[in-house]
Amino acid sequence: MFIEDRSVPGEIRSVIRRSLWATDRALGIGPGELTVRVVALETMQQLNRQWRGEDRPTDVLSFPAGEVPHISACQRRYLGDVAICGAVALWQARRRKRARAREFGELAIHGLLHLLGYDHERDEGEMRAVERRLCRMVASGERVT
Repeated sequence: MFIEDRSVPGEIRSVIRRSLWATDRALGIGPGELTVRVVALETMQQLNRQWRGEDRPTDVLSFPAGEVPHISACQRRYLGDVAICGAVALWQARRRKRARAREFGELAIHGLLHLLGYDHERDEGEMRAVERRLCRMVASGERVT
């Protein structure tokens, strides 16, 4: 996993990594890579307009690699990219009265689930149920083996 924005505080980077690792272990994803990028409000609005036709920022967007898996240099399939809007994540954390690192971790889980094909706009609540379980597990510090 790559977190492209080096300006992201270490605590947030750590929670993102831990959240994605826990998701991998809980769902048995296997060897794979993805890129997580924390973007500015304007960048997220542009991405959302370009890819979803909505001219407003959003909290997280996912860009799956596609049907044909790309094998990286270290022999892992590339799952895709996740963009998290830092400003929206911070606003949501304040509104929900939760730690900002937790909000970033939960958005990373949400983005990864989309890369894996989950779609809360089309399923019967399956993605939200999986997401809630994973977020509770990470928040509680529960380890998955």
